[in-house]
Amino acid sequence: MKKYSHFTQNLYNEIFPDGIEYHYWNIARFKLINSILKYITIPIKALSIGCGRGVDVKLLSEYGIKIKGIEPADIAPLKDVQKYVITNTNPLSNNQKFNQKFNTIFLLEVLEHLNEPEKMLIDILNTYTNVKYIVVSVPARNEIFSNYDTKVGHIKRYDLNDIETLAGKTGMKVVYKTYIFHILYILTRLWLKLFKQRPITVTAPKKNIRKLHYAIAFFVSLESIVLPRNWYGTSIISILATKK
Repeated sequence: MKKYSHFTQNLYNEIFPDGIEYHYWNIARFKLINSILKYITIPIKALSIGCGRGVDVKLLSEYGIKIKGIEPADIAPLKDVQKYVITNTNPLSNNQKFNQKFNTIFLLEVLEHLNEPEKMLIDILNTYTNVKYIVVSVPARNEIFSNYDTKVGHIKRYDLNDIETLAGKTGMKVVYKTYIFHILYILTRLWLKLFKQRPITVTAPKKNIRKLHYAIAFFVSLESIVLPRNWYGTSIISILATKK
């Protein structure tokens, strides 16, 4: 897996500062990801590949999911998950004892960085031979591609058809797929129409406003659950399964 030169420690700290797990976007996203895991029909033993500082490991663990993380960049994990996250390590290395522990892979905000995402999926299946499911989240809708995407190294934003195409190229099947954050999609389109660019720096909420972020997360995740899956959103979450 490629180590992204633009993902320096400074950029990780800029995008994932300490406390970013309390931001409404992360709270809502992992609430929604957790809600679709019922489509996985085996007890989950998970590895998050490209986990960054381990926000996903921390928040998914809070839902009772057995998960570890591995990150190719040489960065410092969040303090709460240091013993569960391995950094500066190639996730496609041939460590059979480690690789065979997992039946589910999480690829959260990873594939959009790759020129050949299907190769990444194939390499994962060849490396982690016990894997039955891959949970994917990606930014959605190229019409809202912006300066933020360029800054963090996104090559594209996805649509639902892209997920089906990706599964077809890798011999997998789509168990579930949906757009999420429909309201944010509308607001983002309006913002870009008016101002042309998005803010880049993400600020972690201070303790005195975390309850507000939980409240916003509740409503943002609720609309993603009740509205049709094919209504455009700023992100896609999906589950791919092997056919074996």
